[in-house]
Formats: sequence, structure tokens, C-alpha cells
Amino acid sequence: MSYNTGTLTTTTSFWVEEYDGSNSSSRTEVVVTVVSPPVAGSLSGTQGICVSGTTTFTTSGDNGGSWSSVNTAIATVDASGVVTGVAAGTTTIRYVVAGSGGCSNDTATRTVTVTAAPVAGTLSGTQNLCLNSSTVLSSTSAGGTWSSSDELTATIGSSSGSVHAIATGSVTMTYTVYGTGGCDNVSNDIEITVNDLPTIDPIDGITTVCTSVTNLSNNTDGGVWSSSNLGIATVSTYGVVSKISLGSVTITYSVTDANGCVADTSTLVSFVNPPAKPDTVYGLKEICSYINQSDSVIYHVKPVVGAVSYDWYLPTGITATSTSDRYIHGEVGSDSIAVLFDNSYYSYGAIYVSAVSADGCNSEWIPLWIFKTIPVLSNITGPANVCFGNNADTVFTY
Repeated sequence: MSYNTGTLTTTTSFWVEEYDGSNSSSRTEVVVTVVSPPVAGSLSGTQGICVSGTTTFTTSGDNGGSWSSVNTAIATVDASGVVTGVAAGTTTIRYVVAGSGGCSNDTATRTVTVTAAPVAGTLSGTQNLCLNSSTVLSSTSAGGTWSSSDELTATIGSSSGSVHAIATGSVTMTYTVYGTGGCDNVSNDIEITVNDLPTIDPIDGITTVCTSVTNLSNNTDGGVWSSSNLGIATVSTYGVVSKISLGSVTITYSVTDANGCVADTSTLVSFVNPPAKPDTVYGLKEICSYINQSDSVIYHVKPVVGAVSYDWYLPTGITATSTSDRYIHGEVGSDSIAVLFDNSYYSYGAIYVSAVSADGCNSEWIPLWIFKTIPVLSNITGPANVCFGNNADTVFTY
């Protein structure tokens, strides 16, 4: 015997009574209990965590369910829904509410992705820099970003790690690797010291050279000389510059201090040809009648190609009308000189002149011999023929 109760929504009692046509048996009560099905609901909570990091999953369904992880090598979950990252990867977290009274279990799931923690790595690179120098820092871990604690002291390329020293002082360079999937950023620091350059004096010496050698000097000790072009000139450890060929060359003096910082100073040395010498000096050679006279005597030279002025040198007793100096560095175009004679002039002497180029180079000096009175020499007398092998002296007179 069976009975279809239909759909029940609440607990309902049924009575069973047997009837044989005339008599009924006693009634038996049958109670049907209606049980609600389990509800796992939907799960919520952060789905991205770091290795060793945690997140808590919750459910909108019934309490009292059980939590589990499909892959505990990736993440575990405890009875309270606290998920802990174990290794990088993705797994599924399950929440199961058991059914009763004939109801099936209900399950809800939610994935979680575990990300490995970032590593800033070990930083390396030159930590002592000189002003205006550069270096490159590096890390054993890729993908990070560089930053400077003081960009007025030193800057750094955010991705390249290229450091440029701007001012003296100390600065911290930080390398940051940004975390993802719930992982925090990590960073490492490296300290950089920027040292000042040594002080250095300028180079002294003649730099337009008409000869084959010039001597340069510097008041800063301990430096090293160098030439930019050994085909034009060499330079010794003492600053002696020797010409190899005509032309210009940069001579540099470098000083290195205890920090390894280098300062240098340079000068351009030019080796040039001097102008041609004047052909002669034109003017009086016998000046007896001009001693202690107020009238000046003019001496001059013909213009020399490439010369812009002329230097004169006068002996004692001859004075230029423009100056009392014996050495007269002529002005541009000064191819003549006016002089006076006095009693201190010897019986003879020479006026010297040199052509000067635009580079300041002097030509060879040429003299003009000047006499108070030109001497008259008598005839030379003596034998016209001398016998070879004669040991006697031969005398000539004049």
C-alpha cells in the first residue's frame, strides 16, 4: 500500500488506519519531516596573494561547511577559510556544505593565484665617483627601477642604472622591484660618494713656436704631460715640447689625486715657420759727422713677405728717438727707425734688425756695421811666391 503525499513544505503528520470493511484498526501516525537543502553560496575574497601571504575567503551560503584546496602544493586553506600561498601557481578553493535528510551536498569554488615574491637582488658598481664622471650600477635581479635620493648630487637612469655625478657629496641609489599578485615591493640600496676634482694651475710657456722646442710648465706638482698628436710634437715628463712637423697640437697636463680623480688643463702649441730675414739694412755706414747732433738718422729695411713688424737692436752710443731702450720691439709696419749718435759710441758697431711675423716669430737677425770713420787700408806687401817645404816664416805687411 502506498500514498503520494504531494509536495510538502513543512513537517506533516499522516495517520495510517487499516479497515476490513466493518472494523478499523488502531491509527498509526507517520511524521514526514521536511529538511531545507544545503546552500554553499558564492565565495568572495582576494584571489591574488604572494607566497607566504594570506587571504580569507567567505561564503554567502550556510555556515558550517568545510574548506579544502584542490592543490595544497600551491595554496592551503584552514577551517576558517584562511588561504595561505605556498608556491607560485593557481589552484581552486572549495567550500562544501553537507546535505541531510536525503539532500545532496552543495559545493562552491573560487580560484586563487599565488605569485612568487619579488627579489631586488645584489647591487654592484663603482661607489666612489669623481665630479662629472659616470658609472653604471647593476643588480642580479632584472626588471627593477632605479632612483636617486638626491638628484642634485647624482642622477641615475631609471632602467639603465647609469649614474652621472653632478655635485660633491653622498647619495643613496635605490633599486626597487615592484610586486604583483598581492606581493609587496622590495628594494635594495647602494651608497655613492662623489669626490671633488683636484685643483690644477694653468700651463705656462710659449705656445707659438718658431724653433723646434718650447718649454712648458705647471705649478701643480705630480702631473703627467701628453700630446694629442705625436706626429706634430712630443712632450717629455718635464714639459719640453719638441717639434716633429709644422702644425698645431694640444698639450695636456693631468693630475690624479688619492681618490683617483683626474683634473687636466690643456694648451694649443703651434709650430710655425719664421719669416724670411730682411735682405739688408739701408742707411749711413759712416756717422762721424752725426755724433752729438740733433738731426736723426733713418735706417730702414725693405718689406719682408709675411712680416708685420720689425725688431731692432742698437749698440751703446746709438739711441732711438722714440725710446731709450736698446731693444726696440717694433709696432706693426715699423720697417724703419730714427736714431741719434753720442760720444759713447765705439769706433764701430752694428745695428741689428729682425722681421716679425703675425705669430710673433722672429726671423734671423741681420747686422749693418757702422763706423765713426771708415778706415783706409794700405796695400799689403810681401812675397808673391812661397817655396813649399821652406820652414822659415813668411812676413806680410800693410
